[in-house]
Amino acid sequence: MDWSSEDWKPTVRIRRVMMGEVSLYDEDQGIQSVCMAHITTAAHIICRKPKKEQRKAALDRVPESLRPIAEQEVLRVWHEHYASSAPDPLPS
Repeated sequence: MDWSSEDWKPTVRIRRVMMGEVSLYDEDQGIQSVCMAHITTAAHIICRKPKKEQRKAALDRVPESLRPIAEQEVLRVWHEHYASSAPDPLPS
């Protein structure tokens, strides 16, 4: 490991995953856990948007490498917390 760069720092590694520069699954479990906590928080924020189109637009802004994970988390959060208000969180 090159200790002269800052690539080893957890904050740098988390940022790189969340920006889509590195796959979530290429990082160790601790980094994955922190990233998933951020994705879950984002899923709650997305689910609170009042219209399907707004939720879809928010998901479209997620980096492509994280989008399937984020979509799955939105569906999980939706069915766990918001399903009574509307049956489907995203437009077909």
